[in-house]
Amino acid sequence: MGFSIYYTAKRDTPLTPVESQRIDAIVQSFDVIADVERYAHTGKGLNWESFTRYETSRLTGAEVFSGATALPDNKPLAMHKGARHWIECLSGWAVC
Repeated sequence: MGFSIYYTAKRDTPLTPVESQRIDAIVQSFDVIADVERYAHTGKGLNWESFTRYETSRLTGAEVFSGATALPDNKPLAMHKGARHWIECLSGWAVC
């Protein structure tokens, strides 16, 4: 069984290009691609999944940001570490 987090941000006005670029920069700073690849090739580390930001075309109503990410679950406390990591990422862009 796996666990995922789902995230959505809503507001009355769409993101500006500057805000969208800032979000991309924050997400990139929390990137786990190297960890994903290391686990895929060696089986070492956590079984991370990359952060997923849905395309703008999938947003509805007042949504300005939405996505989902599976949490790592292959070791004790892996889900806790994964949730903490992605919550820090989401908290970083929420204040931009």
